[in-house]
Amino acid sequence: MVLGAGPSQVPGIVKAVAGGHRVVSVDPFPHSPGHAFAHASVRCDTRDVAAVLEAASALQVDGLCTFRSDVATVTVHRVRERLGLPGGYPDAAEIMSRKDLFRQFQQASFLPCPGFVHGVDPVALSRRAWTLGRVVFCKPVDNCGSRGITRIENLSDAGLDAAIAHARALSRTAAVCLEERIPGIEVGGDALLADGALAFAAITRKCVDSLVVRGHRLPADLDEADTSRVEAALASACAMLGYRDGPLNFDVMVSDDAVTIIEMSPRNGGNGLTDLIRHACGVDVEQLLIDLALGRRPATLRPAAGNGFGVVVLGAPRAGRVARFPTLREWQQLCPNVVEVFYARRPGEHTEALVHNGNAIGHVVFRCADAEEFDRTRGELARVDLLGP
Repeated sequence: MVLGAGPSQVPGIVKAVAGGHRVVSVDPFPHSPGHAFAHASVRCDTRDVAAVLEAASALQVDGLCTFRSDVATVTVHRVRERLGLPGGYPDAAEIMSRKDLFRQFQQASFLPCPGFVHGVDPVALSRRAWTLGRVVFCKPVDNCGSRGITRIENLSDAGLDAAIAHARALSRTAAVCLEERIPGIEVGGDALLADGALAFAAITRKCVDSLVVRGHRLPADLDEADTSRVEAALASACAMLGYRDGPLNFDVMVSDDAVTIIEMSPRNGGNGLTDLIRHACGVDVEQLLIDLALGRRPATLRPAAGNGFGVVVLGAPRAGRVARFPTLREWQQLCPNVVEVFYARRPGEHTEALVHNGNAIGHVVFRCADAEEFDRTRGELARVDLLGP
């Protein structure tokens, strides 16, 4: 059973079907594209634990998972635990799914974390924000894809109140977390845990503009010591959470003084990260996720050595109708290093400007030797306007 049948879940559903499994997709929208590739579908909210549990029990599923999205991670783990399916860690999933709970976990576990305050009262939040320093990030505690996040550089103006109101509006619980800025190099990536150990980790250099993830690059140009520090920080946090088996998407700040986990989630990454890792490392994270969901334990994986790769998120600079869907060959005519393209929208579909990653149109994966070539290729791809008149 796959929770979610949107465009981001389609590749995982297709792989599960190709692997000979009978696949049931679950999504509240009857026309979600993933349903067309599954053998059967269930129409319900993927956050509705009781409804998913009832369907999974009736269908006697052998495994349950989700791909590239945070929305259903808690449901996945609660239903797994109730049905005795592999990989059920509901308490860990709950903590990782909420920014306030994760910060409290880090603080209680004496792990590096940014200074933070959280709550639902706007007045109290505004008052306590002054304890966090000059630059503050305001986030809804239970949303993802950069939705509702604001960077505030002047706490003395009305921007703080507006940011809190914006974050509350995009939180299902109207709860907000304010955090201080952490210095360092931002890296991200995907990892896989098996039997309590990191079986695989791909650490990327993140490309972020205005709080929106615009892409990733592999390798991340971290030295061996910093790479080991990141892996140790992830393994330690997972051990303290009791999360022993499954995928892990992460966002980390690396400085000389500390490795600080900004976020981590028990799923594989979106924004083309899975496709980037497959090309750069020779590891299919989604296939491994399927295997783990069915109780199959992978051996420790050694990424293949090779040239660097990057991925760029496609988005619109303004709201409009998506009209152009260049083929892989057409992208290669613009940039010969392009190796894969993925679209999350349909012809004629309306899209908003790329102010958060939920508005992404798709992504393009390409070869790049270094940061300079990544930036140059990104600039070339950005010139393509995918919107119609």
